Amino acid sequence: MKKFISRVFILVGVSIIAPFCLQAQDVQPAPIHEIGISFNNLNYFGLRYKWGNDTTLYRITGLVLNGSYAKDTPSSSGSLNSGAGFGFAIGFEKRKPINNSLSFYDGLELLPSFNYSYTNNENSWKNTIFQVNGGLGVVLGLSYKISSTIYLDAEVEPNVMYSYIINKTMGNGTTTKTRTSKFAFNLNNTANLTLSYRF
Repeated sequence: MKKFISRVFILVGVSIIAPFCLQAQDVQPAPIHEIGISFNNLNYFGLRYKWGNDTTLYRITGLVLNGSYAKDTPSSSGSLNSGAGFGFAIGFEKRKPINNSLSFYDGLELLPSFNYSYTNNENSWKNTIFQVNGGLGVVLGLSYKISSTIYLDAEVEPNVMYSYIINKTMGNGTTTKTRTSKFAFNLNNTANLTLSYRF
């Protein structure tokens, strides 16, 4: 099963990366470059860079997924909770003009990410969770031309994700470690917004 999953991810990766290599062999129109800020809510934001031409743009997004820190007081009976997550996305999008200002686009992205959380109950136990995720997203969006250099994109990205989770708990002189693998399908109906500068 693991070999099959690895082959699927390799095949998808090759299908996404191959156009990057083939692009250099073709005669291309004037190149386009965009850099922007992507956000959904206070827990999701990142920097996005795109390059390509009017019909095909390749994209890399560096994401900050989450971050937290909390400590209960008094310390004699409190607990410490912290966590962080980050990831990135790489893929492409194909654009189809609707009118002079609005375009529809669709594409694919690879979605690796990592999450870590730590809980320390000072009187009894500690818990650590480390999670590695990998997935494939389908990008569906609209791009609005505010000016010749400023663009606003709104998109949704339903995706399939594979997660590998290590959960370690220590307390009362014992240590318990579990490993879990799972698949999940996410519709992601909330639109992600990206405000970009084109140069």
